[in-house]
Amino acid sequence: VTITGYARDIHGNDTNVTAAITVLDTISPTVVAPADTIVLYLSNAATPVAALTGTAASYLTSFSDICGVETVAFGSAINFTCADAGLNTVLIEVSDSSMNTSNVIRYVEVRDTINPTLTITGSPLSVVLGSNGTVTVPVATLASATDQCGTVTLAPSTFTFDCSDLDTN
Repeated sequence: VTITGYARDIHGNDTNVTAAITVLDTISPTVVAPADTIVLYLSNAATPVAALTGTAASYLTSFSDICGVETVAFGSAINFTCADAGLNTVLIEVSDSSMNTSNVIRYVEVRDTINPTLTITGSPLSVVLGSNGTVTVPVATLASATDQCGTVTLAPSTFTFDCSDLDTN
């Protein structure tokens, strides 16, 4: 900005001078985010992905700047997979036109809600009782299980049969 100043004495003599003034905005935007944790559910067994939807601004309580906010954007990933199950942080950046920036962290908890797949593999299965009148069959002989988001434990790990189970399925 260029300004001009004038000076006049009591005898009518005057002069003026111009000066260049640079006005700077060095104040970062103000950002307020809720304290709650955002919860996302992985629910599609084929492609277990969850994502924050909407704009970055929709995840803030408020934001403002003395000269106006230029952008509100996610500064980190907003798509989550099984590998992200648990607590994650998401950065939201608020900038003004003078390149002043404020950041806020939102917490995102990703929950796996996809049931494992259980497949019966050994049916029908014939087993022979041992000399003690029992036979133990590992459950892995009868079934297998998979899960999109991790390992699966079959329970119980074994089945034990005895004479009271003869001719039953």
